[in-house]
Amino acid sequence: MIQKILKRDKVVLLMVDIPYRQDIISEDQLKKNKLLRKKYNPQNSFPTLVGLSASGHEINRISAYSFLRDTSRHFKFLDDLIN
Repeated sequence: MIQKILKRDKVVLLMVDIPYRQDIISEDQLKKNKLLRKKYNPQNSFPTLVGLSASGHEINRISAYSFLRDTSRHFKFLDDLIN
């Protein structure tokens, strides 16, 4: 029997945050998060979702909320990425 491997079985979701209260994460983690933000979100647009391939190449990205703060396009982005 051939087993179909879904993309969602190979996806890792990572949330990178630079919290307002910087005492809630370690100094080391804060440095790592700032490096990731600099690399993947130099325009400082929040929230930013970036889809990367296994080799680290950008597949797709979506930034910011809509005017009405509708998050449906963010969920569609994730659905397209994992299905």
